[in-house]
Amino acid sequence: MLEAKNLEGWKQKISLVSQNIFLFDSTIEENITFNGMDKNINYEKLHEVCKIVQLNDFIENQQKGFQSIVGENGVRISGGQKQRIGIARALYNASEILIFDEATSALDQQTESIVMKNIIEYSKNLTLIIIAHRLTTLKYCNKIVKVESGGLTEIDGYKALIKKKNKN
Repeated sequence: MLEAKNLEGWKQKISLVSQNIFLFDSTIEENITFNGMDKNINYEKLHEVCKIVQLNDFIENQQKGFQSIVGENGVRISGGQKQRIGIARALYNASEILIFDEATSALDQQTESIVMKNIIEYSKNLTLIIIAHRLTTLKYCNKIVKVESGGLTEIDGYKALIKKKNKN
């Protein structure tokens, strides 16, 4: 039960990845790991989450790799790269609950499909809450709740959602 006394514990279990990712003027590595001087980086996990979100090719093509500077709020990289860094950050932090609020909206459909499939496979023991307008983002979801002005409608998975949409 969520109460004031255990609120901090709950906050530690949740990562939010929104459409607009905040990045600070530092390296890709630091933006994913939030590395401070006293924090050890798990490089195996860092590489794993970057592979999941399809950042490896981008990082390998940077002159300084993980040490490349993204600029204040990510001005030196694309919106899709910013979003994938944000998702990698959430995966790296190993939160039990991941909330994606239009977190892949800047990705093309092919990249988004690969990234979402990888995330679903990687996070079998996690709770994912995905907010999306693009229906294909929900392709791997087993429960979908549609929010409309009249209330909530629960739909059993992507196939049922598409079937219902095609009826309308």
